Formats: sequence, C-alpha cells, structure tokens
Amino acid sequence: MNFQELMKIENYQFYIDQAFRNGANRAEQVRKDIKIKNFDRTYKSRRIEMDRIKATAKTLISHLHTIVRKFPNLDTLPTFYNELVKSTVDYDRLKKSLGAVQWAEQQCKRLMDEYLIQFKRTKDLENINSVRKSFFGRVNSILKQINKDLSYLDEARKIMKRFPALKTSMQT
Repeated sequence: MNFQELMKIENYQFYIDQAFRNGANRAEQVRKDIKIKNFDRTYKSRRIEMDRIKATAKTLISHLHTIVRKFPNLDTLPTFYNELVKSTVDYDRLKKSLGAVQWAEQQCKRLMDEYLIQFKRTKDLENINSVRKSFFGRVNSILKQINKDLSYLDEARKIMKRFPALKTSMQT
C-alpha cells in the first residue's frame, strides 16, 4: 500500500473560490453565446444564472468526491495499515471527517437540484439574482461547516504519507 499519493486537501475557501470562478467563467461563456440570439432579458438571465449554478455546484461536487475517493477506504485496509492508522491518527475522527465531506457533497447535489427548480419557476428578474445569492450563501455555509474536517483530513494525510510502503499481499 502506498500512501505517498494522497493529495493535499485545501481549506474550504480554496474550493469555494475555485467553484465561484468556474461558475463566473461559465456564465460569461453563456452570455456570449446568447448575445447572438434574440431572447427576452428574463430568459437570458435565468439561463446564465442556471448555468453558473450548475458549474459552481459541479466543481464543488467534483472536488469533494475526489477527496473522499482518493483517501484510502479505512474498512478495507490490510490489518497492518489499519492498526497503524488507529495508533497514529484519531480513527473515529478520521471516519467522521470523511463522512462530513461526503455529506457536503450530497448537500451540494441536493441544493443544485433544488435551486435549478426555483430558477425554472422564477418569472421576475430581481428574484433570479436573489435565488443565485441564496444558493451561493448556502453552499458557502455548508463548506464552512466542514472546514475543520478538511483541515483534519490534511493533518491525517501528512501523517499517513510517512507510512512505509509494504507489500501486504506477499507472504513473510
């Protein structure tokens, strides 16, 4: 098993900034695409903001999913590494932190679906911006909630990177 490949886990602000930047880039791209066609202003705004929210949420979901997937599955680790993890890292907190990241990923998916439905129902131009701001605020608060978990996962990663690489499948 090789723990040297564990990726660095940033704080929540890094992931939020990257997601908002991707959302803004996507909105700008859609804005350029829509300029050519003749649509009413409300339709354009709704379409731009829906794509912004999709890009933002998908970026966050992707990052959070990658964190959980790249971390070794603690239940299927060989006995040696399982005991090593338990003796060097707070095993329960590590599992809870991974669970919190997974929870945040699911919440981002749920919020994306919920707010896309709200956008489809919105007829007023002013409500479109308030729905977007509400989405951004809720996503930000979810990631802020798991900030301690992200920092703990990074601490655990630093400890686990120092583990020796042993071939546990070989008979000794």
